[in-house]
Amino acid sequence: MSSEERHPDPAGDGSSGALVELVLYSAPECSLCDKALQELRPLRDELGFGVRVVDISGDEELELRYRRRLPVGEVGGRTAFKYRVDADRVRRLVREAAAGAQAGGSTAEQERPRFLVDEMLGRLVRWLRVLGYDAQWRPSISDAELLGQAAAEGRILLTRDTGIMRRRSVRLGRVGALFVRSDHVREQLAQVVRELGLRQGRPRCMVCNGLLEDVSVDEARPRVPAYVAQTQQSFLRCRDCGRIVWRGTHWERIREAVNRAGGLSDRMGDGPGGYNHT
Repeated sequence: MSSEERHPDPAGDGSSGALVELVLYSAPECSLCDKALQELRPLRDELGFGVRVVDISGDEELELRYRRRLPVGEVGGRTAFKYRVDADRVRRLVREAAAGAQAGGSTAEQERPRFLVDEMLGRLVRWLRVLGYDAQWRPSISDAELLGQAAAEGRILLTRDTGIMRRRSVRLGRVGALFVRSDHVREQLAQVVRELGLRQGRPRCMVCNGLLEDVSVDEARPRVPAYVAQTQQSFLRCRDCGRIVWRGTHWERIREAVNRAGGLSDRMGDGPGGYNHT
C-alpha cells in the first residue's frame, strides 16, 4: 500500500482549495525527489496549484510503474516531468487543466470518470473519446503496471482479462474495474454506456486523447479538404497534437450502437457529436 500526503509546504499554505493538483511520485532517500519538491515551490507560488506527494514504497504496482523514473510529476494523469522538473511543461499542463476546469467547468463535467483501457480494447478507446471521456490505451505493459496506473490516476480499468479481475487490488476495491464481455466494439460500447451511465460530453481527440478547443472556419480552412471547408461551419482543434476535427459519420454510428443497447440514445443528446479529423 502506498502512503500519500498533501505536502505541507512547497508554497507555505498546503494544498487545500487549489483548482489543479500535481501528484509527485516519490520514495524515501530519493535526493532527486527532495530536489523536485523544492523546485516546485516557485512554480506553485506562481500558478497556485496543489501538490500531493505519493510514496510508492511497498506498493508493487506503483513500484513497477515509477521506481526507475523517480521523481515523476503528473497533472490530471499526464506526465509533467520525470527525473527533473520541467518547468515549462508544468506551466503548460497546469494552465490547461485550470482552463478546462473553469471553462467547461461544471461540477458534473469535472466528475466524469476517466478510463484506462487494456490492449484487447483498442477500438473501444476511440469511441469513448468521441463521447468526451478521457480514455487512455496502454498496450504491451504488464498487468501490474496497468493496475498501478489505474490506481495512481484514479481511472476505471476496462478489461477483457479475467485474470486482472481476480487481482487483489481489484477485489479490494483499490482499482475500479469493469470486465467487458463482448469481442465486438459496438457491443462493448453499449455495455459500458449502460452499466456506467455514460453521457455525451465535449469530444476529445480520437488520436491522442487531448482536449479540443473551438477554432474559426478561417483558421481551419487551409488544413481541411475543400469540400469540408465549404460544407462545415464548426471546427475544433486538439490542444496537444493540433489536429483539426469536425462533425462526421461517427456520430450516427455511435447513436445507433447506443440505441441497440436498449433505448439509451436519449443519453446522447444532439451534439457536439462524433467527428472526422485531419
